[in-house]
Amino acid sequence: MTVTHSGFVPASSLMQDSSPAPSFSFGEEVETADGCCLKKETVFPLLSEPQREESLVRRRLTEDLTLVPGIGKIREAELKRKGIQTLHDLKATRFSDAAEDIADIIENGSVREIFLLYQELRRTSDPYLLGLLGNTRTHLYFDIETLGMAHAPIILFGIGEIEEGAVKVTQYLLRDIAEELPALMLTREHFKKDSAVISYNGRCFDIPYLNNRLAYYGERE
Repeated sequence: MTVTHSGFVPASSLMQDSSPAPSFSFGEEVETADGCCLKKETVFPLLSEPQREESLVRRRLTEDLTLVPGIGKIREAELKRKGIQTLHDLKATRFSDAAEDIADIIENGSVREIFLLYQELRRTSDPYLLGLLGNTRTHLYFDIETLGMAHAPIILFGIGEIEEGAVKVTQYLLRDIAEELPALMLTREHFKKDSAVISYNGRCFDIPYLNNRLAYYGERE
């Protein structure tokens, strides 16, 4: 490589530089019918599997008075000081009808109906909802990284699953855009009919984006 008297390196010299590219190690190469990509698996032992009795979770949710429109944290504290501890205790107040409707969904509704209730209230990040997701073996933690542009390929897929007392994290990485399809197909295999997908902003971004990329290749089911 040459340097001019002014201290600048000519562009042509840079383009002809034959220095070896830096090495990069990430898991192993996995081949599919659609091509190949890189795969890395990491296992993290669990001291104990997190479990909650569903009935206890439902009871705990009925103690949240802020689920009722018009009741915030301050008013809830005031009501609880007066001995109103659950949604049922609101029957002698002006919040009675709404409180009973919400309590009925929590106590007798399906898990889906409870999640829809919390979605309407924009409370889907409530940690107690995890206790309604059933067996932790159905949990699927999911995240993606893209090139940062609209409709751009996904370059990294991350999937976390609880198996045999441990959390197994599987990652699929692209070295080239041509490897997106095999990575997509491998990722899709992790999703099952009973999967409870847990993802930050997944409903609005990760899952729709994944489906859009599958549709781009004609693989959307």
